[in-house]
Amino acid sequence: GNQNVIHTLMKAAAAKISFSGLHRFATSIPKIIPVESAVVQSAEILSSHIPFRAAKRLKNLAELPKDWPGIDRLVHRYESLVSCPFPGYYDGHLMEMDVSKSMALGIWLENNVQLLEQDICYLQSQFRDMILKGSLSRTHSAIEPFISATYTHLITMRILSSQHKAYTDIAAMKPEDRTEEHYANIPVVTADCDLKQLATDTAEDCRAFCVEKHGEAPEIVVSTGQKDYHCKPKPASNGLPTAPDSLIIEGHVHFVLMELLKNAMKATIAHWGPRLPEAPPVQVQVSRRGGEIGLRVSDCGGGIPLQHRASAMRYFYTTEPERQFDPSEGSASRFSGYGFGLPMARLYARLAGGDLTLSVLPGYGTDAHVILGRYGAPEIPAD
Repeated sequence: GNQNVIHTLMKAAAAKISFSGLHRFATSIPKIIPVESAVVQSAEILSSHIPFRAAKRLKNLAELPKDWPGIDRLVHRYESLVSCPFPGYYDGHLMEMDVSKSMALGIWLENNVQLLEQDICYLQSQFRDMILKGSLSRTHSAIEPFISATYTHLITMRILSSQHKAYTDIAAMKPEDRTEEHYANIPVVTADCDLKQLATDTAEDCRAFCVEKHGEAPEIVVSTGQKDYHCKPKPASNGLPTAPDSLIIEGHVHFVLMELLKNAMKATIAHWGPRLPEAPPVQVQVSRRGGEIGLRVSDCGGGIPLQHRASAMRYFYTTEPERQFDPSEGSASRFSGYGFGLPMARLYARLAGGDLTLSVLPGYGTDAHVILGRYGAPEIPAD
């Protein structure tokens, strides 16, 4: 039965997923792998990864306090993911995949990822209510690893779902309608990105967000001390792409920068008050060396106060006034004021093989340093 499958998967060896593996497979289309074959191969990979990773999450949930709210919804969702309608290797009945079944699997996964996000947002709201009421401490030793593992799983499912959809979208097109641009847009993990332009676009988005929320916003200056800040694939060898210098997921970098800039602008507004026009601009520096990517966001907002520094990276820690959780809010505002911005930004950086650290100059400002690894993390953990 399903419980036997879950126990089998819980004991299985880790299934590996990495930025480099995802990128290598996506860029092999169509020169090495026809897109129809890629869709089927992707589905076969999903049909083993989805149940395996869900079972690992169920094992984690079984070790948590039984009175934590919202856990039952997650258990139900993970059990649904284990019951993948297109079972993989684990039960001895490997289903022969074809393009039609592969597309159906993609739709099923996309729907379940949306439901999983709703379940996690509900759990997040329940945890926050308990913390505000004092029935749960935000410093409870199990919270940090549990929330990080839960969001790592969700992010992984989003990546896999988005990448599979990119394959199925182009496979659904008539062959004569497929262009080089279509194939170039397949990889979710990219080696071709203008980092300075990405930072500039994010800064513009964040200033608009800040003006909407606060009525004003400090200036932001984006700069680089190098000419080579553009992530790009190396020239092809024998008509095939070679190993890239570095790999990123643009949406993840946008999220990290957005959160850091929101905090920097908020601090600058609070510190300078009516003298905001005199405030030095928030500085964003973009750098690269040896495939590593560096981002620095610097503000003159007085620095994180001593009493807040130790908790700044903790989930559920916020200096925002208490407000009612609204699951209908957009993803950008959903985390605002709930103590998720900085720890989530650090999680994205770590999944990219790097980290996020803060440096405070008391009375002057804060520097946030982000390092992204050359090829992302060697593998995205399954538990």
